Amino acid sequence: MAELITNSTTRPGPPGHPAWPSLDVDPTVAARVEQMLVQARARREPVDRPTARLLAAAVHPGAGSALERFAGTDELDSRATLLELETATHLSAPGHWQLHLTAFLLRELQAARPTGASHG
Repeated sequence: MAELITNSTTRPGPPGHPAWPSLDVDPTVAARVEQMLVQARARREPVDRPTARLLAAAVHPGAGSALERFAGTDELDSRATLLELETATHLSAPGHWQLHLTAFLLRELQAARPTGASHG
């Protein structure tokens, strides 16, 4: 995933949180990700897991975060990752990347829900 990021600086994080990185995404990788998103839209499905990991690598707030762990190790805590993504104020990647990643995470949460579980 190292080739995804070309530059990293920091920006203020949300209130009560440390500074978050502001990442510049390699244009070649960004074009590849955009192709993957077009394919997902054509299938009318959320992105696949490898694409979701690329998106997480582009938007994660730093080492130790749920997004970074998913991007780097494929270990996914859908709830923690979704919460982190929803509270992110640092995103330098295109906004529709966050939407695609959110749709993937919601699908993962739904798949993990036991049959017959309530929505409340």
